[in-house]
Amino acid sequence: MNETFNTFMYEMAEEMSPSVDLKAAGDGTPTDGELNESKVQEIMIPKTRFDEINKKYKDLADKVAEFEKVKQETEKKKAEELGEFEKLYKETSKEIDGYKSKSTQAEERAKHLETVVNELIENKLKDVPDEFKELIPDGMSAEEKLAWINKAESKGLFKKATGTVEIGKPMNFGAPNIDVNALSAKEKLLFAFNSTKKKQ
Repeated sequence: MNETFNTFMYEMAEEMSPSVDLKAAGDGTPTDGELNESKVQEIMIPKTRFDEINKKYKDLADKVAEFEKVKQETEKKKAEELGEFEKLYKETSKEIDGYKSKSTQAEERAKHLETVVNELIENKLKDVPDEFKELIPDGMSAEEKLAWINKAESKGLFKKATGTVEIGKPMNFGAPNIDVNALSAKEKLLFAFNSTKKKQ
């Protein structure tokens, strides 16, 4: 700012005073009289012109100070915004990293659970008779397949009949043999009545 002022004052002084001819002396150096005369001429700026130049200088200095103040404020705002953006960036990057780690953990857990479910299905299929394996629907996810097999087992779909059945033989081969001689007359009548009722 001082350099601008000095340049401005120098230009104004040149406008106000006649130029000194440095080549007037034979060796190119001004004489003492010429230096004194030029100094006097520089000092002899009219008061009105000096006030005008001084006012312009002060106005210019005020504008430069205001410009610098605005520039500092904008730089400060930019720095604050940059700081806020940087802070937000750091926070969001931390959140994203947290979500990424949770996602990888969930994927690993899902893979582990899928292998466990597939092992359960294989174990359940070992117990299913070969003729019933065709009934299990294809194109289902592992969880759906396991749920379907569990429902089918609970309904008794995969159970085989126990024992052999001969045609013409009574089905109640688990009925107790009762000694009729040991029964009272009333019990004999009830036994006879029940056995004839079952035949019908």
